[in-house]
Amino acid sequence: MKTIEATRKGTPESAAYEDSVIVYEDGKLLYTGDISTEPNPYQPATAKVWTEVYARIAEGSYRWKLMTRHHTYGRCLLLNGGGAIPTLNPNINHSMGYIATEIFIHRGDNDTWRGSRGCLTIPPSKADIFFNLFADNETGKLVLRKGTP
Repeated sequence: MKTIEATRKGTPESAAYEDSVIVYEDGKLLYTGDISTEPNPYQPATAKVWTEVYARIAEGSYRWKLMTRHHTYGRCLLLNGGGAIPTLNPNINHSMGYIATEIFIHRGDNDTWRGSRGCLTIPPSKADIFFNLFADNETGKLVLRKGTP
């Protein structure tokens, strides 16, 4: 089983891909690179700050499954089967509860904008390499940790 370890170093207000990720299987390192574990700093359409419109998922351990053709994200990883994941902030999309659903690891919009409402994102220039590590419908584990900036 492949394990993805993401280390959170930034905040939603930080540069787009300040966090780090490694992927390994049976003790063998398969990939190391950049990731964002943060939502966008604001909603472009309204200019509302992220805390008013997005979720920031909590550190923890989650299951993932590779989706081959998601209608929005293409090849991506769905966390916890789309079910509830704890958040660090109250989420307006869930009656101010501390949960988020439909959280993915997906390709970011570009090198400076995550394109995330709560998902983890991979820089577009590295996304094909990252997602091709995984077989169709493969499952595994994500560990999200808090690091030091």
